[in-house]
Amino acid sequence: ASANAFKLLLENRPVWEEICADPSLIPNAVEECLRHSGSVAAWRRVATTDTRIGDVDIPAGAKLLVVNASANHDERHFDRPDEFDIRRPNSSDHLTFG
Repeated sequence: ASANAFKLLLENRPVWEEICADPSLIPNAVEECLRHSGSVAAWRRVATTDTRIGDVDIPAGAKLLVVNASANHDERHFDRPDEFDIRRPNSSDHLTFG
């Protein structure tokens, strides 16, 4: 994740310069880096019990692919989700770590 963050910041030089000028932006910038360019795009899981998510039944033993990278760019939750914005108020809502 840190390599992705450095790459993202160096590709967005004005943002890098903002952070250097105002270190108080660092915590939210870290969250936004994790949301925008996390290191793991998806997790593979196996359901251990029968369950239901929304309108979908998931039987025990079902193989799941949880695509958290997609969730981190969901326009229903993040305004302008593909834009890198270190001032995004809900950056920490990312699902990068599950």
